[in-house]
Amino acid sequence: MAQSKSKCIKRKHASFDRISDLPDSLIFHIISFLPTKHAVATSILSTRWKQLWTMLSILDFGDKDFVFRVLSLRKPFPVKKFRLLLHHSVDRSHVRTWIDYAVEHGVQELHLLDKSSSTCELPHSLFSCGSLEVLELNGKIVLDCPPSVHLPNLKHLYLKKIKYANNDSFHRLLIGSPNLLRLHLLNRPCNNVNFILNNPTLEYLDIDNQFVDARFSKVQVDTEGPHEPCWTESVNVPKCLKSHLRTISLLQFKGLEHELNLITYMLKNAKVLERMDILSGSTN
Repeated sequence: MAQSKSKCIKRKHASFDRISDLPDSLIFHIISFLPTKHAVATSILSTRWKQLWTMLSILDFGDKDFVFRVLSLRKPFPVKKFRLLLHHSVDRSHVRTWIDYAVEHGVQELHLLDKSSSTCELPHSLFSCGSLEVLELNGKIVLDCPPSVHLPNLKHLYLKKIKYANNDSFHRLLIGSPNLLRLHLLNRPCNNVNFILNNPTLEYLDIDNQFVDARFSKVQVDTEGPHEPCWTESVNVPKCLKSHLRTISLLQFKGLEHELNLITYMLKNAKVLERMDILSGSTN
């Protein structure tokens, strides 16, 4: 029995030694996949591991009491990805400070998920972040864009269940994102916003059916980017289409089968439709 226990201990030591023999770059890569709280916890494993987490470029927070300490001890390296999960007890002024930190450190991806019942406003610094490539806003977040938005590298935008301070904010955000490739909208009814898209670079547009009760009176989509033929008819006809939609503009029309199916669907179900404009070719 003693011999068996001795072998077990030796195997455990051998396993640990194999990890310890890995180069810092590989260990660093491994812990970068952990939530930040767990990555910091690896610092107790050995003196060698103590400072590795301070160089992480991916920050994933779900504990409000942990954020300030990590940011204060972290080395001044660029932030590749910043993910923040907010709960009820988080001071909203702290959230703006944390986002400012991410912007100052050249954040490329920002994911903000607010599960609380109170609203969260964003700092204006976010809307002039030249390094930002991916932005996800999810929950009780108020989109209130300043008059000037400059997001030259933003390519992926996800707006889920957020609030719009006014009609201009959505348009300012899109106008200030000249290289946007992917737009995903998932929202509650929002009667104060006209969703008019005019982004020539847009390749992918996803509007979730939670818009079914939104009282849109005008919908316009204009994009010259590459298209993948796709139209899936909704099982339930959106209320906005049946009862509120009065104007439809279809630009860059080519007469493809999926376009004709879409037009047929709209004409069949838009009960109060007054005008449909169909333009083919270049709009210039």
